Amino acid sequence: MPIPSDPARRLLKSKYEAAKHQPVAYVDETYRDGQFGETPFYVLTAVVLAPEVRYATRAALMSIVPDGYWHTTDALMTESGRKTTRELVGFMAEYKDPCILSVRHELQDFTSLESMRASCLRTLMSALSQGRSTDPGWDPVRLVIMEARRHQKDQARDQHTARQARSEGILPRTFELFHTSPTLEQLLWLPDLVCAAYRRRLTHGEDYLDPLESQMVILESP
Repeated sequence: MPIPSDPARRLLKSKYEAAKHQPVAYVDETYRDGQFGETPFYVLTAVVLAPEVRYATRAALMSIVPDGYWHTTDALMTESGRKTTRELVGFMAEYKDPCILSVRHELQDFTSLESMRASCLRTLMSALSQGRSTDPGWDPVRLVIMEARRHQKDQARDQHTARQARSEGILPRTFELFHTSPTLEQLLWLPDLVCAAYRRRLTHGEDYLDPLESQMVILESP
């Protein structure tokens, strides 16, 4: 499915053109702040796709969710949504695209959520940029497409984390983090799906993730 040509989507298209034949990672988040005595956590999930499968994967997602809107947390509240969730997980399991989860479980107070996110993001970006030769493996990633955050200042924090990692030599200078909306790039449904399923595993012991075990890598962030 081609990316439509309004300004935001043209910008996204330009990022793909710059990435050329390199894989791209799609990233989303889930977290729990522990305010009510529950165990806190922060998770960033990347799903890595090779360039030759992006078009077909996007088209397949749109065929499974033809109305063009997907949010796994909402879907899990209905029987039909749970059925579609399992269908999407089955699709991911069939094609074995790597799923990399960067997880942190330490939280001192509510204001430290951003520091948890930054820690997870550094760990995730470093792993993506280095690549992995063992199964499930991926070639080094130079473009990360992340779901846009609610406020511009929050996106600026993510960009600061990436700039700092580049300046410290953790990331190559060509590494780029780009925020956009799942309404513009449906491939962001993939990390949303994995994040929500991982959350349900932690909070409810549910098994949506089981078919993806062989393609998952879980990284503990310091």
